[in-house]
Amino acid sequence: MAADQGAQMIAMDTLSPDLRSRCAPRGSGGRYHSNPDQQGCADRENAGNLDQVVGKRFRVSVLPLPLSGCDASPVRIVAEI
Repeated sequence: MAADQGAQMIAMDTLSPDLRSRCAPRGSGGRYHSNPDQQGCADRENAGNLDQVVGKRFRVSVLPLPLSGCDASPVRIVAEI
C-alpha cells in the first residue's frame, strides 16, 4: 500500500529498501526514497515483530530521539492493538 492508497506510514524489517534496489538490474525501477508513490508517506526501516500486527487494526506511536540538526533519528515504534 502506498501513500496514494491512503497509507500514512510504511514499516519494513530491512536496513534500507535502497540497499536492495542498488543491486537490482538496471531499468528494474527507481530508488525507494525518490519514488513519487511514497511521497508524503513516512517510512520506518529496520522495524521488528511486524508479523504480530499483520491483518489487525492498531494504533502506532513513533518515539524519536530528541536530536537537533538531523534529518533522521532512531525511533521506538509501539503498536497498540
